[in-house]
Amino acid sequence: VEDLPGLVNLDYGHWEGRTTDEASERDREEFQRYQEYGEGASCPNGERLDDAALRMLLSLRLIAALHPGQSVGAVSHAATVRLAISGVTGAPRADWRAALPNGSVTVFDVVEDRVSSHRLPVAAR
Repeated sequence: VEDLPGLVNLDYGHWEGRTTDEASERDREEFQRYQEYGEGASCPNGERLDDAALRMLLSLRLIAALHPGQSVGAVSHAATVRLAISGVTGAPRADWRAALPNGSVTVFDVVEDRVSSHRLPVAAR
């Protein structure tokens, strides 16, 4: 097992440890931008969603570069996996918070530095 810092969870800043209701009450406009993955969306005193998405995609490319032709299992958090999915599928950014079941498997392929989704999890019912 190797730790790859690019796969860590989103830095929630002032929202860390708060419920979604508490975060929304604290920073209503910023929380709405976060929910919609709007332009410049970020967690106050935390991480911009675009930055987290970029580090996830860079991490997937790094894994592929370090393990050419191999299949590698990596573990991350729902928010960061959702951002990676949003970054490679072309789905509307506002849909980035689609449900991911706990323990679900998402398969990404990296070919010639291009990341694509191979298999997406089925949303929890």
